[in-house]
Amino acid sequence: MKERERVLDGESEEIIHRQLQQTGNNPYLTVCNGCVYDLRNEMKKEIAEKHMLDEEIEEVKKQLAEVANDPNLTIVTGDFNYNLNKEGKRRMQLKFKKLDERAIIPKYQTKGSAGFDFHAILDNENPCYVNNKAINNKPVLVIPPKSQCIVQTGLATVVPDGYEMQIRPRSGLAFKKSITITNSPGTLDCDYRNLIMIILYNLGNEPFIIEEGDRIAQGIINKVEQPDIIEIEDFSEEDMSTDRGGGFGSTGK
Repeated sequence: MKERERVLDGESEEIIHRQLQQTGNNPYLTVCNGCVYDLRNEMKKEIAEKHMLDEEIEEVKKQLAEVANDPNLTIVTGDFNYNLNKEGKRRMQLKFKKLDERAIIPKYQTKGSAGFDFHAILDNENPCYVNNKAINNKPVLVIPPKSQCIVQTGLATVVPDGYEMQIRPRSGLAFKKSITITNSPGTLDCDYRNLIMIILYNLGNEPFIIEEGDRIAQGIINKVEQPDIIEIEDFSEEDMSTDRGGGFGSTGK
């Protein structure tokens, strides 16, 4: 279902603003329907950073549906973007920025895919770069056997706070070409905003050729916790009660 691009008039915006204040207890929300509406109270000096609970978002959705007669709205609060689609499911939005016009925005290949694919762009300063007409009559990257190469994607992203992006090998390349990722899984932290580069390693016995736009890896979004790290003198009895002992290979084959 395509989202309607209906423009809300001032009266509708004011009604939605009041509904948001009453329902979500947070007037510092942006409601998006094609265009973006800034509903912040400019008289306030501080912007609330409260993250809404699932129940609150569901309630806001119902209120918006009643007032604006359009359930396909996006509500933005803090650093999180959620799309409330027609099924009523909350969907996170992952933002990508092209740092190179040749870059390709990742996408999921199927409805049930856990990962989205990254595409390669060629950099003529890359040690793996080969401008040889004998190879597919175009510039390529060539990774020799038992060697690695850093491949650019031309993209930067904003991973939501509290999450990480893992960069993993593609199963097809691993099986057919013995291509993996040296630091698999690679991690993009939520505060990293620079160019995404992927370290590919050729475990095979033949050179691996990468053309412009080839799918080279997949990205996965995972929730992560950052616990408080503390030093202790010794483990407690409770800690030791779950110690299984042993180490490498201790559980057998």
